[in-house]
Amino acid sequence: ALGTAREQVAVDQSSLAAARKTVASDQLDLTQKQRDLARDATLTKPGFVSRQTYDLAVTAAGQSAAVLARDEALVKVAVDNVSLAEANLKTAQAKV
Repeated sequence: ALGTAREQVAVDQSSLAAARKTVASDQLDLTQKQRDLARDATLTKPGFVSRQTYDLAVTAAGQSAAVLARDEALVKVAVDNVSLAEANLKTAQAKV
């Protein structure tokens, strides 16, 4: 039980690290989508960019923001999983 508890902590810590890296990537993606949207908004007014291109940029920025929010929630879940695994490890250690 003790070995399994240690392995679970390691697995959950790896999952947390991966989730945090995903959030970092999502943040960069959202920043780029927001830049694209701002640029397209500026260029739509004089007619250099079509309304459809602008609408696609709005959608892309919104989707990127939603992905970031989802992945931030997954980080919170991963943090909770690590805490639970660590508590289980302490319980297993106390039984030895």
